[in-house]
Amino acid sequence: MVSEDNCLFFGEYTATIGWNISDKFKLGAGGRLCYGDYPFGTQWHLLPMLDFVRYVR
Repeated sequence: MVSEDNCLFFGEYTATIGWNISDKFKLGAGGRLCYGDYPFGTQWHLLPMLDFVRYVR
């Protein structure tokens, strides 16, 4: 049974932007915001992201 005492919530939002450096490479940057309502309290984290992709054809 769900009540307000044991109702937990977790959410996540991600935002990224990408740049095609060439036909073989792509660079992405952004961040992820995580929010959680846990039994021990509320926590949130803002995590930076950097992604380097090489296409294999």
